[in-house]
Amino acid sequence: MTLPWYLYLYYGDRGTLETYFPDMSAYVDALAAKWPSGIVEEGFGDWCVPNEDGWENYFNEVAIVNSSLYWRFARIASQAAEVCGFSDDAARFAALADRIGAAFDARFHDGNGIYGSGSQTAQLMPLAFGMVPDGFVGKAVEGLLAAIERKGRRLDTGIYGTRYLMDVLADHGHIDLALALLTQPEYPGFGYQIGQGATTLWEQWSEKGGMHSHDHAMFGGVGASFYTRLGGIEPLSPGYETIRIRPRAPASLDWVRTRLRTVKGGDRLGMEKGRERL
Repeated sequence: MTLPWYLYLYYGDRGTLETYFPDMSAYVDALAAKWPSGIVEEGFGDWCVPNEDGWENYFNEVAIVNSSLYWRFARIASQAAEVCGFSDDAARFAALADRIGAAFDARFHDGNGIYGSGSQTAQLMPLAFGMVPDGFVGKAVEGLLAAIERKGRRLDTGIYGTRYLMDVLADHGHIDLALALLTQPEYPGFGYQIGQGATTLWEQWSEKGGMHSHDHAMFGGVGASFYTRLGGIEPLSPGYETIRIRPRAPASLDWVRTRLRTVKGGDRLGMEKGRERL
């Protein structure tokens, strides 16, 4: 659903977007037909969050995760339609996104920045996608920080929450906490996996459980944050016609070096002890 849009965003590939827009449109229309309330009640949700006993709870925050993705899909479909020149579709999907957002807020928001159960994932998804009303963003971030504290400053996220953990914390001034959560040596986290001898990503946080793959791409999404938050390279227009360079410098890192080749050329961005240089 989203791949043609990201090919356009990162490569300026309008042709692929135009080719596959009918499929994108059909998919969102199918979701709208199945979930007219705007809330998606089925699916994997935030797959493979950790459990206290070291075994993963595979299904987690299903309605919040899948409904926020539904909202995101409708928004992307609207943006794609606008690029392709389909103004009626752009307006139709924008209106659908508004309805989904209203349903999401009515179902999950307590009116004070807390979403659903107030778990890390429940706070992360609407913050990551920009679904939180402006007046409640600060409260939603406070709710995320409180959720992290309740877990003893350990992450409590599966594939979606982990993907957006660094993004959200970095964007709100907590890059040091993000890096600490991801790298700390105790279960769960990537530091724990490395400490157990891992050289590739595991399918789940624990070494053993219901699924045992120790070479799995599932948690690899956070790697995007190394470029966009640590390296600080973000496109502001399709194909990196214009870019923003804004590294976030964790105190525990002495340097970060990233290289990104784009259709407009590429260079290396380095960061040494908080100093930025191109």
